[in-house]
Amino acid sequence: MAMNFKIFETKELADIFAADLLRKQIHNNPESILALDVNEDLSQVYEKFVGEVKNHPADLSEVQLFAVGKGGMDVFKNLDIPSSQLNNGGTADDLDDKGKKK
Repeated sequence: MAMNFKIFETKELADIFAADLLRKQIHNNPESILALDVNEDLSQVYEKFVGEVKNHPADLSEVQLFAVGKGGMDVFKNLDIPSSQLNNGGTADDLDDKGKKK
């Protein structure tokens, strides 16, 4: 089995790469359901993701964002995503239950 991985020189480069992957996922599939771990370590990724979407607009009318953890969804409110598409709080099990209902 082949494994692909990237090594980045800085955390900022890794954050930019991850943000770009999220944006491309939404661009390629506007009906995406994204489960995001909203913790402080990833806050820069999400801020860069918001910046990426503002620079390269994507259709956010169908996307669903699920947050695993507490708080942290405020940054996504800058994208004008309807609150019905932002699912805050919960655990991985809660997320699994919500995903099965969608």
